[in-house]
Amino acid sequence: MRARVKLADSPAGAEIEVGGHRIENGIRALTVEAFAGGVPQIRLELGVAELVDIEGDVKLAMTGAVKKALIALGWTPPPEA
Repeated sequence: MRARVKLADSPAGAEIEVGGHRIENGIRALTVEAFAGGVPQIRLELGVAELVDIEGDVKLAMTGAVKKALIALGWTPPPEA
């Protein structure tokens, strides 16, 4: 899947925008891989805000910006419990 990505350096730190959503507050690490003639690939490592074990299921908490960016990339969030 392709998405428009913007990376910028600023005095306050890196700015990361995916699909029009600023997500740098929810990202722990970013890796860019590009080869001549190919489409660049970006790997985002999410900074998990909260992780709780509930009856064997995992509950993931993320910022609204990260959730919007993941949806823009094609992710379908699970139904709210």
